[in-house]
Amino acid sequence: METTNDELLQLFENHIVDAAKEVAEKEITSKPNWFTAANDSLMNLIHSRNEALKNFMEKGTSETQEILREARRNLLREKRRAKCSWQLKFTEKCQKKNFQANPKEASNSWKASRNTTEKPTRNFS
Repeated sequence: METTNDELLQLFENHIVDAAKEVAEKEITSKPNWFTAANDSLMNLIHSRNEALKNFMEKGTSETQEILREARRNLLREKRRAKCSWQLKFTEKCQKKNFQANPKEASNSWKASRNTTEKPTRNFS
């Protein structure tokens, strides 16, 4: 019993569709960074800092300058708290037993954790 080109093409197409469904059904887990994890509190403080900056730029008084300093200080504290909290949660997940099956994942995880403590560099290219 010979198969025609159309039948072969149909079999090939079915195989490709089945393989695509198998790959597409794999669960993708999100790995939020420290900013995303504390987005609400950080965005509120950023908004407060921006308002304080706007007031200082308009009025330029020592009172508005002190309000701006306090807003910047509060944002910096929350940023540090958010990074520290995220790192703590992240390192709890980075147990040795979690990475025995996939050592490359451990390397990537520690690099990501280490990157949060480094100062950001700007890329102007």
